[in-house]
Amino acid sequence: MIPRSICVRTPGKLILSGEHAVVHGNPAIGIAVNRYMDVTLTRYPFLKLSFNLMSIDFQRQFTLGALRKLKSKINKHYKAFSDGKKRISDVLEHPFELALFTAINVIDSFKQHLPNGLDIATHSTIPVGCGMGSSAASVVSLIHALSKILNMDLPLERYIELGIESENLQHGRSSGFDIHITHQGGCLYFDGDRYDALDFPTHWPIHLIHTGKPSTGTGETVAHAKPFITQERLQAFARVTNTLRSAITNNNLESAQRALRENHHLLREIQVVPNHVNHFIEACRDIGLSGKICGAGCHQGDHAGMLILLGDANKEALQKLCDEHAFQYLPVQIDERGSHVVSS
Repeated sequence: MIPRSICVRTPGKLILSGEHAVVHGNPAIGIAVNRYMDVTLTRYPFLKLSFNLMSIDFQRQFTLGALRKLKSKINKHYKAFSDGKKRISDVLEHPFELALFTAINVIDSFKQHLPNGLDIATHSTIPVGCGMGSSAASVVSLIHALSKILNMDLPLERYIELGIESENLQHGRSSGFDIHITHQGGCLYFDGDRYDALDFPTHWPIHLIHTGKPSTGTGETVAHAKPFITQERLQAFARVTNTLRSAITNNNLESAQRALRENHHLLREIQVVPNHVNHFIEACRDIGLSGKICGAGCHQGDHAGMLILLGDANKEALQKLCDEHAFQYLPVQIDERGSHVVSS
């Protein structure tokens, strides 16, 4: 039976190791966490798509024809980017276009008649543009919800393909890693085309710190870092990621902390960790914590999105450091479910 309404919930993510290197085919490790994107689809009689994107304060209706026209324009912009004629930040002219493109791209890919209109409403507790996979979660939630309300049984490979097509518009060339993590949940190790689930030790204390939204987007920061990513550094990133994998598998917290410290220094070398954030991470070492940024970072300003800290710490001392740097401490837990239907 096809539901009249459906709500899909998808977690955010944190990359523990392998940022930047993963887009060059190197391994990475990430976890899904308990910050969520909810997408609710409701059928209604008019053959239009109504969008109510609460996290970016956008509300508007579109015909399928108007959405296909927008999709064609965005595809032309992305080709111009691929040809070196546009910056990745210019492919999408407005943040809401990611949801619009994803919706019509999924509908067109099903190659079936849309029997009625849909109201698409979103609500998110994932900070936007801070390395927690907000765009991946929104894309995955929307694809999942559309496939269910249109009664389409999508294989995982097709979910990932559709997700990457949308992610490319923001990141230039998506590895698909964020799409996999938010869809599947838990802790994943990625190497080339292989994904392995890891049992992240639940007793390891992890801490999430919001340093503030970066002043440049992921695509721009990736482009800035590219000249510094040598073959030697890629090999170093791979070694660190594989060391962390072994530490997780063997429940060796000290080894995991050393891997995070090494990863942090490599990210410093490719110039994506602002000095203000670096000073905070170094100060955290004095209270027994190892940390690193969890997204693209930023090559200018004082903010780099989210960073993760690993280890036991005096909560008062950590909060004091956060206050001194004007950062926000956020409790966090691993989400094991991944994208799932909340109600229908």
